[in-house]
Amino acid sequence: MSVELLQDLQQEVRRLFIAGSALAQGDLRIAKLQPQLKQLGESAPVFNRIAEASDAVLSASREDSAVKLLELATLLSAVLHTQGKTETVGELQSIQSESIDLPTDMPYRRLKPLLDILSTKGQGRLEQLRQAVQDGVHLDLRALPMMCSALDETFPEIAELVAETIRTGYGDSALPLLRRQINLQGGKGDARRLLLIERLAGSEAESLVLDAAENGSVDLKIAAISTLGEYAQHESLLLEMSREKRKEVRQAAFDSLASLGTDAALNRLFEALTSSKDRELAIEPIRIANSTALIQRIIQLAEQSLETYMRSEGKERGAAIEQLNAELLCLHGSGTVVSNRNSYWHRRINSSRASEALSDAVYAVVHKLLTTRDFIAPETEMVVENAAELLLTMNTEQGNRLLLELPQEKSIVFIGFRFRAAYRLMSPAELFRAFAPMLETPSSNAARELLHVIEQLVSEQTDSSDMDASTTALAECWDSRWIHAFVKADAALLVTQFAHKPDRVVTEYLTSSLGKNASLNRHIDQRILFALYRIGYKDTPELVFGLLERRYYYYNDDNIQQLIALMPRSYIPRLRELALKPNVARPEELIAIADAMEAAPAEIIEESGPSLWRWIRNKLS
Repeated sequence: MSVELLQDLQQEVRRLFIAGSALAQGDLRIAKLQPQLKQLGESAPVFNRIAEASDAVLSASREDSAVKLLELATLLSAVLHTQGKTETVGELQSIQSESIDLPTDMPYRRLKPLLDILSTKGQGRLEQLRQAVQDGVHLDLRALPMMCSALDETFPEIAELVAETIRTGYGDSALPLLRRQINLQGGKGDARRLLLIERLAGSEAESLVLDAAENGSVDLKIAAISTLGEYAQHESLLLEMSREKRKEVRQAAFDSLASLGTDAALNRLFEALTSSKDRELAIEPIRIANSTALIQRIIQLAEQSLETYMRSEGKERGAAIEQLNAELLCLHGSGTVVSNRNSYWHRRINSSRASEALSDAVYAVVHKLLTTRDFIAPETEMVVENAAELLLTMNTEQGNRLLLELPQEKSIVFIGFRFRAAYRLMSPAELFRAFAPMLETPSSNAARELLHVIEQLVSEQTDSSDMDASTTALAECWDSRWIHAFVKADAALLVTQFAHKPDRVVTEYLTSSLGKNASLNRHIDQRILFALYRIGYKDTPELVFGLLERRYYYYNDDNIQQLIALMPRSYIPRLRELALKPNVARPEELIAIADAMEAAPAEIIEESGPSLWRWIRNKLS
């Protein structure tokens, strides 16, 4: 109780040091403590001395108050120091320490924001963490424990960045802490710790990995299994894990078996492909294995599945179709996503070296599939598209010839594959003569399918960041008559992509396509205006300015900025006037564009086009 009283008095003395000793005379807070000090002074003389010193402060004149206050503070400090304790209650125990070679010279003012990012939740932490890592703030011993604990972060991108930073920034130095923190029954954070330990310690972590694979939680089990593809001696464990009840565990085992690539591993993948339970799980691992022996077996299996389909009915026929489709998917390269007419944006086709080595056998089975009477039907459309994509990817002359000869009347899907094959085999003029007539009836399914595949093909050939160069390239490899066919078919996007020189028909179509509801926020309207600039339509700047006056825009959109920047310099005063109107959003952005246009060097202005825009964009950034 007496120590607490002295601490309270010391707090009041500090307050007076800050406020000024001139305010000490008659201070009510110190006066309130006087009776207790005098009462304690009856049993301990030192409290009498402190009470007397306090009285001296309270009664001192303004001139003497500083000296009296300092005397009281000195006496208080001396007495309180005698009341401190240096011993710790309890038994002495050794502490755990590690020899980690990391500095501790980072100023805490710089280190604390990083520690806050790692220990709190909230928005914006990812960018802050990236910046801290880029600046090297994490390379301090005090940050290491927090970084290792942050592997439990629920935001995946932050957790991944932390894991990569630990691997590259700390390396082996992090191993002791990672080993101490890991819990084999934990979650995703502990799975990350296990993967880091395995990468940093290598074979020394083998026993821990095996323990996690056999006894860990699901997350730890999956992480452990994913690393065993490098250990041929654990083939039997992977084979066992590939039969686990949990789908995620089996998938991890299949992936590692693919990396292992032994005969037993490939046999297990083949077995999984023939099982309805594991068929989908086995496709990507088989692609990753990239084994010609395995692919040869799958080709033979595909032939059997085709025969099964042709002689079966009902559910058995449906099962045969699913099996055949999975087998054909295995013949593609790793990461392939086969699309259909409704999901072209998902299309990602990669080639397989194993299938290329067996190209004749692959062609034979696909040829048999596509030319078998009565096979092509609505229920087999998925398989047909898969097979056709496979031929397109292999890109052999016989494969392209087969695609070109597909009977269009059998399936609307064949139009796209026939066109892609024809693009490879025919001259631009021949291609136009063969397919352009389909666009004469724009509302037909055939015309829509053809336009869809042309848009997809053109998007693969163009660079959206430099449409001028892309349009020139298109003009070199496509027949010039296509653009008028696209105008008749009302394919506005394709018209904008092919427009590269003045043309009355094209100009009239593009200007009429803008319409009364045109907006600079709409992608197609932006593309139309860029095309009009490209073909030299003199009223394009006025069209752009008219849209600026009509609507409210945020001018930080890159395309809108570029459309404004392509205006002649004579529009700069009008842009400044527009920015002063009260209904214009973010006028400072519009003024910044005008300033950049005005500051552009003469030689850049003469070049105009992309060069001018690049200069202005750099100026705005």
